[in-house]
Order: sequence, then C-alpha cells, then structure tokens
Amino acid sequence: MLTRNAADVAMKQEETGVPPCLLVPDPIRNSIARLVRRAAPRMQVLAHSEIPETHSIRIGPILRGALT
Repeated sequence: MLTRNAADVAMKQEETGVPPCLLVPDPIRNSIARLVRRAAPRMQVLAHSEIPETHSIRIGPILRGALT
C-alpha cells in the first residue's frame, strides 16, 4: 500500500511541476528508498539530517501505509 501511495503522490507532484520528495527519519532512509524506488523511481527519499538548517521545507501530501 505504501508503494502504491508513493507512486500516486509522485505522479500528482510531477503533474503540478513539483519534484516528488519523501522526507523520512534517518534510520529508515535506505530501506524506504529501496522500497519506493520500484514504484516511484523519480521520487527522491531524503533523511531529516540531509536538510540543511538554512533551508526550509514545505509539507505536501503525507504518505501512509495500511492502517491497522
């Protein structure tokens, strides 16, 4: 479900001219990047530590997995 949502969000972001990017906690960045890459190859996955303090971020769509 997460990968399907990532692909949908990436496509919508690209349609509006905004590069798709997913911000995740540092410890899971590599795992999430590998998982999402299959469904949304152009989506960038960044860890919180990769965003310089001098930059601000704008929150867009929030991905969610299956709710239990």
